[in-house]
Amino acid sequence: MLARPKSAVSRFRDLAGGLFYFCLAGFPNIAQAQHSEEQVPEAWQLSPRFSLDVRTRYQNTTQSGRPDGEALTSRFQLAGEIDLPQDTIFLAEVEGNIALVDNFNDGTRNKTGLPFIPDPDGFELNRLAIISEAIDGVRVTAGRQRIALDDWRFIGAFPFRQNDQTFDAIRFETSSLGPGTLDVGYIGRVLRPLGDDNPGGRFTGDSIFANYNFATPLGRLTAYHYRLDIETGPQGPNRHIFSNRVTGGRLFGRRHWQDFGLVWDFAYARQVDHEDNPSDFETDYWLAELTLEPGSSGVTLRAETLGSGDNQGFQTPLGSLHRFQGLSDQFLRTPDTGVRDVSLLVRHDFSHVGIFDSVRVFARHHWFRADANTAKFGTEWNASISGQYKDVVLSLEYADYAADTFSVDTRSVFLTTQLRF
Repeated sequence: MLARPKSAVSRFRDLAGGLFYFCLAGFPNIAQAQHSEEQVPEAWQLSPRFSLDVRTRYQNTTQSGRPDGEALTSRFQLAGEIDLPQDTIFLAEVEGNIALVDNFNDGTRNKTGLPFIPDPDGFELNRLAIISEAIDGVRVTAGRQRIALDDWRFIGAFPFRQNDQTFDAIRFETSSLGPGTLDVGYIGRVLRPLGDDNPGGRFTGDSIFANYNFATPLGRLTAYHYRLDIETGPQGPNRHIFSNRVTGGRLFGRRHWQDFGLVWDFAYARQVDHEDNPSDFETDYWLAELTLEPGSSGVTLRAETLGSGDNQGFQTPLGSLHRFQGLSDQFLRTPDTGVRDVSLLVRHDFSHVGIFDSVRVFARHHWFRADANTAKFGTEWNASISGQYKDVVLSLEYADYAADTFSVDTRSVFLTTQLRF
């Protein structure tokens, strides 16, 4: 009887196994254990676990004065992990992205006349880390990893774009010091969504972060301090333009009474120049957000200010930028005059709609203006509908930015399918 051909998923899993065991070549004791199981303790027996995430997205972007941009990209993330002795895990993940339709400017090719869609082709080692909890109450993560602190505003992943954001870092998390959780670490390199071939695709430097949060009657209170020494692009006066120090705090809480919920989020931070930043500035960050949750619906009013000081806007270069200030990505870099964003969001969650286990719809409107003066930047409408069926997610998103004094009119449509195994 002829053998049944392997499915695509099976072939991916076989590839994962080969890559994963290849990575283990640098660990001779472990490699020897897999071939001589009878000679090693049971704790050293390898039982790798694999996961596969495949996402395909079509994006169409229209901007005033430019031809339309079209992108059809497909990305995969293939991860594997094994348990080591002393509550330790070894983790590896590769990521690849390919443009099937590439009528857009990805920031690396000579297509500057087209709209910017930062999803370049590429293949990279996305994560390679050791995670250890050998000491009670302490977790240590060393190597290439994702880091997502608080609401991801200052340090976070970048899951929306086809190339994620990861960090070469060492991180310590512990709940053994007092009533809260301490999260501190060192970052030596940042692998950004723009990719290796873009001058801004890699940040290097000696950055540190410290974050301490604990529960209070009004919610979880967080105090943080980030010292970002960031080098990007070629040598020159602007190489350290994103280096800064941020000190701040955040209060996040929620209450629920039967079919009604209330969520609040308040934050303040102060940012100053750091290391070789050519600017000499001080500026502030403010956030006030309130969400009402009647049943399966939600209404959120959000006011966020990234201030301006000495003609320098408050920057968050390591944040998850697509999560904030509109889906059209007009403010990935804060203007020199700062930006004030007031937005209103309405959403509703449905269960069991057609073949979908769950469906979420939302609409949001943003009003943007400068912080340093009264200039009106523009407004933006966002709308989204997404549904999940088992391990498949399908989403349709729309962004419409109407420019006043900043940027140009921009409209984008995103159609995304994502499968997780």
